[in-house]
This record gives sequence, structure tokens and C-alpha cells, in this order.
Amino acid sequence: MVRVRFAPSPTGRLHLGNARTAVLNALFAAHHGGAFVLRIDDTDDARCRPEYVQDIQQDLRWLGLSWDEEFAQSANVETHRMLFQTLKDSGRVYPCFETPEQLAIWREQQLSAHLPPRYDRVKGKSVPEHDHPYWRFALSEKEIQWNDLIQGPMVCDTRHLSDPVVMRQDGTMSYLLSSVMDDVDRRITHIIRGADHLTNTAIQTEMMQALGANIPFWAHFPLMLDQNGDKYSKRSGAKSLQELKEEGWLPSAIVQAVAQLGLSHQISGDFAHMASHFSLSEYSKSNGKFSMQDIAIIQSRLWANMAYEDLSPDVQASIDPGLWPVVRNNIVLAGDIARWQQICTDPHWVAPDGMDGSSLPQDFCTTAINALNTRAISKQSGEPLREWVWQPDPWHHWVNAIMLVHPNLKKGLVARTLRMMLTARTGGPKMEDLLPLLPPKIVQCRLERMHDALLSPS
Repeated sequence: MVRVRFAPSPTGRLHLGNARTAVLNALFAAHHGGAFVLRIDDTDDARCRPEYVQDIQQDLRWLGLSWDEEFAQSANVETHRMLFQTLKDSGRVYPCFETPEQLAIWREQQLSAHLPPRYDRVKGKSVPEHDHPYWRFALSEKEIQWNDLIQGPMVCDTRHLSDPVVMRQDGTMSYLLSSVMDDVDRRITHIIRGADHLTNTAIQTEMMQALGANIPFWAHFPLMLDQNGDKYSKRSGAKSLQELKEEGWLPSAIVQAVAQLGLSHQISGDFAHMASHFSLSEYSKSNGKFSMQDIAIIQSRLWANMAYEDLSPDVQASIDPGLWPVVRNNIVLAGDIARWQQICTDPHWVAPDGMDGSSLPQDFCTTAINALNTRAISKQSGEPLREWVWQPDPWHHWVNAIMLVHPNLKKGLVARTLRMMLTARTGGPKMEDLLPLLPPKIVQCRLERMHDALLSPS
């Protein structure tokens, strides 16, 4: 049975890189009908906080992910000690007694001699013993080969690697060894992670062999880079999932975007649909550039394909049913929905400053208002109508009426100007679809305000 794991450290909220690892593991498990294990790597007492465990769980559930098993590394301490004793008994770990200062001097000497900075076992044996050693794992100094499910055939010569520290002076395990021990204990069959862990694979393979365990399949997906080609991180604008949630990003768009990175074809559909078509072999070996625009494109497509009935109750409450079909092709963030609702219904909404009226006749707004009132007056009451009487296309009738007064203006300029005055946007839904949803009274009010703003001194 396929068993995979996602192993975050409770040192903060999950970010997009974490989400990518979790999503790919969950998709792989679902595709094979296997188990998705959540392991909380909480052995770093200085940085881990219990409250972040709940945050991690909430972030994963928000993404729509569920897990079959969950455990914390700290609960496996006795198992770690037992397995460490196995390594001691077989002679695969050995005590070291030098100080950090001595290690720094040795490293500098090797670099000065143009040698790779490796731990020197011979020098290590010359250091006087004391009661508080730390421990290293003795690498075999042989080639380790594996067939990576994404990267293909891989070879690593451990003669070029330094014996890794596996136990600190205080008796706590290093990440490398504790992770191996948990993978062995939980019978993990596939380890799916980023390509930045490739160099650890040979070391961890040897550790598993030393413990007499079955070696899992390895899969290292390409790195997520920013637009400058650097690793995607907080410095390049990466945000936590909590921040993305607060900004109005859809979890389904995030899942699709992080699963899409590294694929040459477009994926779509819900989690079950993506899982049914999921294959690690389709991922590129090359690193891929990523930005929030990748999520925005997917999210815009998701909104555009939603009927009003598909919206969540809180989103439905923020927009009129008749307005949704008109604006849904122009939504990225959830906040855009409320803004379009306000633009179309709030008589007190005022367009932001910044309208350039230098290319317009001074009486443009007056002409637009007069053209509006010419056809939007009730014969019975003489008051502006609540609905347009220009039917079925009030937009083109209105633009044409303005053009009769100002024939020298280009029609495109008139249309763009009216859109900007009414919506404060250069783009959006077709105005022939949007204008009928704007009450004439609101339109006139906005034109009057814009007229006053254009005439007022800057």
C-alpha cells in the first residue's frame, strides 16, 4: 500500500512552498488509494510552538486536504533511541569530541587547500575524549544509486560528502536521522519533496540500509523560483496561506497553481479529478518560475465558470443575482465582487481621484447628463426614471447621443471616458451589459460629481 507523508515544522504558518509539497503528496496518495500521513516535526524546542500545530491543521483543511494519520516526532523519542542503539551496535555511528571552534579551523584549512569541506575522521580521533560527545553517521564512501520518479536515474558518491551529525551533545537527534527513523517506523513507501533535498537522499538511503529497512521510492520535484530566478521565498513576495486567505484567494486556485508548476499541460477540476489524472512522471526536471499571477489566472477562470448558485452563501450575500453573470468574468479576488456590487448599486460611491480630463471638452459631462435626461424622463411625473427607457441597448444610444453634440470626438474616447467616470476602471464587463444595471439616477449623480471635479482647480 502506498504511504506518503507531509512533515511541516510548527515554527510558523504554512506558505506556498509547504502547500505544494502537501498537495503533491496528497494527490499521489489519492491517485493510488494510499495513505497520506501528517507528521509534525516538533523536535526543535527553541523554535517550535504548540499553537502552530493547530494553525497547520487549519491551513491544510482550508486547502481541502485531509490526512489518514497524524503524529508528532516528539512522541517517537523512545523509538528514536531504540533505533539509534541499533546503529551504535552495528558501528555505523561514532562519537566526536572536537569543539565548534576546532571544526571551523579544519574547514578553513580545507577550503584554503581547495579541498571540499568534509569531516576528517582521522583528525577527529586525535581529539581527547570527554563525557559529552556528539555523534556522526559513518558514510560508506561508496556510490549510491536510485531511480528518482521525477529526476530519473541518480548517482551520488558519498566519498564527497561529510559524515552527518546525527545526535547533538544534548542527546537530541538531528533532522536527517529522526526523519529517517520516522519514515522507517511509519513504513513510508514514497518520499515526495523538493529538489533541494536531493543531496540528502544518498545519506538517508544509507541510514535506512543500516537500519535494515526497505528503501522508499524517491521523487524530487523541481524548485519553485521567483521571476528573478531565485528560490521563491518571503523576500520574493511569498505569503503565508493565512495571508492569502485573508486577501480573498480561493484554496482551489492555490491547489491547482502549485500542482500545475512543472507540468507542460493545463490541469483543472476539483481535487478528485486532479488525483485521478495525477502522475509524477509528467513533471519536468527543470525548475519553474512562479508568481501570484499564476494563481490569479486560475482563480479568474474559476470565478468565470461559477453560476450564482455555485457561490458560497457569504459571497451570494455580497452581490445581486442579476449582476453576477455580468461581472463574473472580471473577478480575481473575492473583494472584487463587493466592489462591483458597490459600483452598481451604491448612490454614495465616488470614483477615486485621478481622472484626466485634459482631452475632453469642458462641457463633456454636461452633454452626457443632458443626453441622459433627454430619454430618461418620465412623461407622467417629469422625474428621472429608475430604469432605462433606451431599450434594448441604452449604452450605444447614450454614446451616439453624445456624439451628435461632439462629432469630432472619437467614439472610443467617449466610451472609455464614460466607463472611467462610472466605474473608475479602464476595463471590466461590456458596458452594454453593465449600464442597464446602473440606475440612471446614480449615473447622473456620478457625472455631476465628475463634472465638479474636472472644473475644480488642481
